[in-house]
Amino acid sequence: MPESLISNQTLSQSILLYFSLQNGHEKPVFKLFKNKKQTTMNHFRLILILFFSSCFLSISCGKDKTVSITGIYQHKYNVDGIDYNVQLELTNDSLLHWIPVMLIPGHTSSTVSYVIVDDIQLRVFDDTDCNSEATYLYTVTEEKLTLMADREPCIPRMNALSGEWTRIE
Repeated sequence: MPESLISNQTLSQSILLYFSLQNGHEKPVFKLFKNKKQTTMNHFRLILILFFSSCFLSISCGKDKTVSITGIYQHKYNVDGIDYNVQLELTNDSLLHWIPVMLIPGHTSSTVSYVIVDDIQLRVFDDTDCNSEATYLYTVTEEKLTLMADREPCIPRMNALSGEWTRIE
């Protein structure tokens, strides 16, 4: 047998020794026996240990909870070198409101419809200012929403929506 291959018994012994030492034991918890019946029991114990360890890890390190995209966000919108605060509200009834917090020359509030396409895509439509649909890639956390144009024919809407938004509600 090539030296690079480790036998099942050697691997089992290493794993048992590792788990024993990791759990603060100075000596291995399980004794490794030479006869076949005891070795089979040790393999069974090892399988159980690995099974329960993987169950524990999958529960404790499970998938992060899903964060809803609905909420009110804010960020700076730059017009002619001046930053203006703008809010973005995504509602439960699939409306997206773009609201200037302060007066922005040449800009007013706008409302469009949106739908979540999948875990990373958001589609906007029913936009009277742009008369076109668009798709944005998004990521959302408890603190932030990031939008990036995927398919966007309307440059003013892309400038208004793209970027990192801080959740305020």
